[in-house]
Amino acid sequence: MDVISHLLIGELIGVAARVETRRERALTVAFAALPDLPMAVVYPLLGQENGRPFWLPLQADWSGLRELHPLWAAAWDVPHSLLFWALVIAPLVLLLKLPRVTLLAYLSHILVDVFTHTGEWSLRLLYPVDWAVSGFTDGWTWSLGESALAWGVLAAAIALAVIAMRKGGGAARLRPLL
Repeated sequence: MDVISHLLIGELIGVAARVETRRERALTVAFAALPDLPMAVVYPLLGQENGRPFWLPLQADWSGLRELHPLWAAAWDVPHSLLFWALVIAPLVLLLKLPRVTLLAYLSHILVDVFTHTGEWSLRLLYPVDWAVSGFTDGWTWSLGESALAWGVLAAAIALAVIAMRKGGGAARLRPLL
């Protein structure tokens, strides 16, 4: 899925979990997009390699990247692994005493990407184990219009969650889990 969608999902999680402080809300939203952070380095490298204006790669540039640049692919695989989440992210969140909802936000990124990555970019949930789970769409390749539609749906879900929480909705049941 695209980063904007992950950020919106992080906001939705923050609303549903009744995260109250700005710091905790910002951390929740950030953790929902965190697995894609290494791509901020890979994107311009790939764009430069393919001679793209402003070093912004086209979707076609990603095809075959795993074989050509296994280290670049690992920069995506590692943070999208449940093993990384369990062995690195969870201990760091607990050690640094970050809000536990950040664990759910990070995990939401992985779970959403399971459904929105196919083929070469299917998730390797137990990376470095070479086993992949293929989704049913490549949400990261959607057109701007398709992405905007998804963002609208997520924004509507956030608005509905805010309304539900103001009316005393299900947050009381969610809080003990976090």
